[in-house]
Amino acid sequence: MHKLGIALVLVLAALLLPTPAHAVSGWQVVGSDNARPLDESQGLATVTRGGSTQYRYTGVGTIPADLLVRGWNHVGDPGAAQGWYVEPYQRDDRNGKLYRVQSPAGTWSNYVHALEP
Repeated sequence: MHKLGIALVLVLAALLLPTPAHAVSGWQVVGSDNARPLDESQGLATVTRGGSTQYRYTGVGTIPADLLVRGWNHVGDPGAAQGWYVEPYQRDDRNGKLYRVQSPAGTWSNYVHALEP
């Protein structure tokens, strides 16, 4: 009987308390997107260069083959600022992180950062 009372209180609270969407004013939904598991599941970065904007998603399907064969099998949440674009990678052995960086001019560089045991 005690568990039933707790369940009833939780259900009533869920029904009576305002949802977070009602607590915020001034926002308007303009669209939505469902991330695809293989190429959009890890993150999104907005890259602005020379007046144009690109939206770049990452996921296991976006890992370049040359990195994948060297053991970099997890791509994290990308980032961008002032025309620079960065993708972080990890390996199963956790011996380091690799940052794949694209400059505002479009050239790619890889930087490996050792991690402590």
